[in-house]
Amino acid sequence: MPKESNFTLNNPLCKETSLWETRDEQSAETEVSDFLYALVRLLKPRVAIETGCWKGDSTVAIAKAIKENGRGDFYSCDIDVAMVEETKKFLAENELKAEVSQIRGADLIRKLNQIDFAFIDSGEPKVRREEIELAIPRLSTFGVLVLHDTAPQHAETCRLAGEIGLPGIYLNTPRGLSVYIKN
Repeated sequence: MPKESNFTLNNPLCKETSLWETRDEQSAETEVSDFLYALVRLLKPRVAIETGCWKGDSTVAIAKAIKENGRGDFYSCDIDVAMVEETKKFLAENELKAEVSQIRGADLIRKLNQIDFAFIDSGEPKVRREEIELAIPRLSTFGVLVLHDTAPQHAETCRLAGEIGLPGIYLNTPRGLSVYIKN
């Protein structure tokens, strides 16, 4: 697995990006996928979503946790049909299930009345803003929203992360990860 330092430079907050791994410049860091797996195992959501599946690394991690929990529905999406197909194949290879659609994240969220766990990792910040604005009212009490790419070098998403209005924590990964809870 390539080192994150191939894609993200060391910076004042994350001085050793070579400690992390990732498949490519768009995939979440391997450790982020590991964290998502652990978080879903811990929280045991009935409904989990992911926007922006890309090649399916985080999708597989979340689906594995859902399977091991023995409960929950998982919905993921991407606007790129090739990424949706690659993710579906990756899930099948790992004998995991998720409903993966070629659809905008906002449209996926609109289909759901309640969400217990949301991983927002889609495209540009204005797309993420719409997804967040739609997801927050649908979050159950103690529902969790995770936003990727919130490190300072992702200026617009970093700014968006500060505007969410839910209690949260910033985790200092090379690309940044912020976790919020609705209470």
